Amino acid sequence: MQSSAATPSRADRIVVVAAAAVAVVIAAGIVLRLSGVDLVAPLSGGQRIVVDHGQAWRLFSSGLIVRGSLPFLQLAVLAGASVVVIRRQGAVRWAAAALSGHVLSAVVVYWVLQVEIWKDVPGTYVAAGGHDYGISCLLAGTLGALCADALRRWRAGAGRREGALAIALLVLAVGTAPLALTWYGVEHGLSFAIGALVIAVAGRRADGPRRAAPAAG
Repeated sequence: MQSSAATPSRADRIVVVAAAAVAVVIAAGIVLRLSGVDLVAPLSGGQRIVVDHGQAWRLFSSGLIVRGSLPFLQLAVLAGASVVVIRRQGAVRWAAAALSGHVLSAVVVYWVLQVEIWKDVPGTYVAAGGHDYGISCLLAGTLGALCADALRRWRAGAGRREGALAIALLVLAVGTAPLALTWYGVEHGLSFAIGALVIAVAGRRADGPRRAAPAAG
């Protein structure tokens, strides 16, 4: 298990610098929106935008959009959760969990939505034309990563606080699921699960060589 005391690798440092730059870009986007310049149209995704118009890059750029009330608070929560995961797992694993949760959840939902459009299910074509904002999925993937990390630490004997943290995050994910029962809203639960899976798989791979090594005699 990668601990918070581990020396950051060169890749980790590069990711941290890149993440800081992205945070500045997101903050600038918030300021622009509050000033009346909305970047939703050129940056956000959505099934018909990404699939029908072939603009797959919007799967990534939609993560720069913060919508709703208290946008700076949303960015601060994402930054805080990201710092915790980076200290525990390293920046590369955090980025893998957050970006995988953000992008793969959209890919899954867009594919299912496309199938429903082919089946001519009422309302799906209209839903596919909506905008998809990804920063909340970056947060969900990050929280999923933190949940998996806390669960691994608890099982390794790190104490009840880690177990309580894992359970609290699971309750949060399950408890907020009914608030996002829309085509794009279900991406949050998927992002959480994908972020947790990334950390779980990365941890198993790291543990594998140590388990396979013969005991010193």
